[in-house]
Amino acid sequence: MYLCGADTPSIGDSPLQRYTHLEQIIDAELGYTFGVALSRERKVYVWGTQQNRDGVFWEKETPVEIPTLSQLNIQKIATGWAQCLLLDDKRHVWEFCETYDFRDQDDSIVTPEDARMLPYENVVDIVCGSYISFILVE
Repeated sequence: MYLCGADTPSIGDSPLQRYTHLEQIIDAELGYTFGVALSRERKVYVWGTQQNRDGVFWEKETPVEIPTLSQLNIQKIATGWAQCLLLDDKRHVWEFCETYDFRDQDDSIVTPEDARMLPYENVVDIVCGSYISFILVE
């Protein structure tokens, strides 16, 4: 897998770089300042930053495996502006994201290591957009 950046907080203006430990990638998605990749062995790799208005909370300059997500046998990934959804083989959806609650002006973040399972069962497909996600169930 090759990765390059242009004015991104974690990568900067870097030239094209090859990551030989990521040769078996079958899917990759990009959010606003982060990326997620899925390997043939169902390992999940994440890189980039997640931040809220108070600053950066999570930053990895190169793709790193997230063992807690790799153990879930992820089948599909989807990213939006500040959110990532992952669909496991039991048809459950997992999420990590940046959140902002406009009611009480509270910022929070769910890091990839702390991904949470959402309360949906029998999920068929997942899609993320800029500020909206789509979870299709049977």
